[in-house]
Amino acid sequence: MLSETRLATSMRTRDITDLSALGKVIQMQPGDIIYRQSDPARALYVILKGDVQFSLGNDNAPSNWIGQGDVFGEIGFLLGGRRRQTARAGAVGCTLWKLPRKLIFRERSASGLTLLTLLMISLEPIIKIRKAKLSLKRANQPEIFCDHHHHTIQRVAAFLRRQDPWETAIAIWHFVRNMPYRFGSWNLTASETLQLGFGMCTTKANLQTALLRACHLQAGFTELIVPSKFVASLLPTGYRNRISGSIKHYFSVVFLDGKWYPCDASFTRESLVLMSDQNPEVISCIDDVFTARLPFNPVGEKNGLDPFDFPPLLDIDHIFRKIPFFDDDHFESMNILLDRLQNPVLGIPGWVRQARKQIKNNPEHAFRVAYTGMISDTYKLAKILRKRLRRGEVADSKTKIQVTKQS
Repeated sequence: MLSETRLATSMRTRDITDLSALGKVIQMQPGDIIYRQSDPARALYVILKGDVQFSLGNDNAPSNWIGQGDVFGEIGFLLGGRRRQTARAGAVGCTLWKLPRKLIFRERSASGLTLLTLLMISLEPIIKIRKAKLSLKRANQPEIFCDHHHHTIQRVAAFLRRQDPWETAIAIWHFVRNMPYRFGSWNLTASETLQLGFGMCTTKANLQTALLRACHLQAGFTELIVPSKFVASLLPTGYRNRISGSIKHYFSVVFLDGKWYPCDASFTRESLVLMSDQNPEVISCIDDVFTARLPFNPVGEKNGLDPFDFPPLLDIDHIFRKIPFFDDDHFESMNILLDRLQNPVLGIPGWVRQARKQIKNNPEHAFRVAYTGMISDTYKLAKILRKRLRRGEVADSKTKIQVTKQS
């Protein structure tokens, strides 16, 4: 039931099955109200099928929507209080898993407390990633997205710089390539991607190019139009039909020995393993790496292209300025499969390790540790959201950002 949702990324199959039994499945018809603005927060919700729309007050016009696999109502579930917007079933209705908040205070069995502890641990990265992304929000778009003069880019570049230009380019490639591949907004500067610690092809290419330039190497970008099947295989099944037949793939290129070399650092090894499940032709390049005086353009080569057949571009700021059709929360539910395979993107807090250590012998204490840890993290997120709500930027537990179709 919950195996293809964001809660399952850090839980074993057996545990996620047992957790499912603590809640109940509800069916909502198109337009049905799930909760209204100012209602008491009494439950956590997970979308099993369909989508959910959010609006302010009695306004039926949705300010945001989320789809299959996503979680909502998490802030109210953890902190209590009242809902800051209205949630209703989307155009085709939805199937939800609902977990009552009262379990936090009433559950006393060892098995139940263990499952609630695991739930807190599963919610932790959801809260942390949202807080990290909100911390990057700015009023206006920057003039330059490839900000290689930024002090953090300069310091990391100094750490990665080697005696030989090729060795420098290779060190930067490994650094960027090992950064988790995750779907997300591309309206980020290179320094912001560095701060987040993860990215997709566009943002990772931007960071790679910025680091190369900070090391005084001539670097740029390139664009390939390729079948979407490679990227679609990284998505949960509910999102695969939302991608068109072909996509634009961006990656970094570097000018060395009088020639432009492709050095695509988009995909981690783990993401390529996942991609190969649906595309066996990818298996042969899973362990390939960028080496001196050789092109590294696996996406192009797997599509029958000459690895050197690409137009070098000095910047792709016009791409970074495009407004995403999906918002940050949609992107997060796209990362369910990737997050299972890749390392934690923002590190593991101390309370998670402490709770895991206590969970077998003292489940009651483990739950106290986990819940108090989540209260602290969630309160910080709620504080950011309240400030933005006062400025009219966000609503409830889902952040309203620019959501229009790309030009």
